[in-house]
Amino acid sequence: MRLVLAALFLCACAQKAKPKPPPAEIAIEGTATFAGTWLTNDDLDWYYRLTVAPDGRLDLTVDRGKLGPCEQRGQLVPGKSLPTFILTLDKDTCTETGPTGGSLAVGIASYTGNQLVLAYGVGTSTVQRTYVRAPQSVQ
Repeated sequence: MRLVLAALFLCACAQKAKPKPPPAEIAIEGTATFAGTWLTNDDLDWYYRLTVAPDGRLDLTVDRGKLGPCEQRGQLVPGKSLPTFILTLDKDTCTETGPTGGSLAVGIASYTGNQLVLAYGVGTSTVQRTYVRAPQSVQ
């Protein structure tokens, strides 16, 4: 009986573990800040592999399942104010905009070192895609 009471007392007095604070945001000073390989997927089970070089070269490969892979390649340059960039595509097999694809404003909505959230406009909507750093990619 004493053992049961002691166990109840310990359970009643135990405090919940404090949740971990969210990772700190890292200021974007240019493409070198978030250079590396990033991975994500979406609700269609498409898998995205994004590689950003320190000089701003971008390569996005999308595995679209039965539709096959597609690729977007281009250059990110700083926009009017960081963390906004202008992406100019020189290869685009993912959309119907043609082989070069044109330009697109891309914002960094969040960056923690291991998580990158990109925001960009599609028509009248804003799309946000959350990537995680690939295991073999170093900061």
